[in-house]
Amino acid sequence: MGPAERRIASYSEYLLYGLLLVQPLTGWAMVSAARNPIVSLGPFHLPGIAPRNIDVYAVLRHAHGFFALLLFLAFTAHVSAVLFHTFVL
Repeated sequence: MGPAERRIASYSEYLLYGLLLVQPLTGWAMVSAARNPIVSLGPFHLPGIAPRNIDVYAVLRHAHGFFALLLFLAFTAHVSAVLFHTFVL
């Protein structure tokens, strides 16, 4: 791989790691804004991280969906590039 391809591969991995961090945090904030408790293990509840507001919930719901789509596209592009380099090149 050339230097440009290596740089693109590194940036795509950073994007994937960033989205894997942002996606669940956005979902947690979205559920917190909707006043729904997040029960993880029995009596253990995660605290709310967003103000309880329906407008905040709506914005976070759109952001969560956008990040999910972006994560899917980044993952698909990354896997496609791996398969292309493995089987074609």
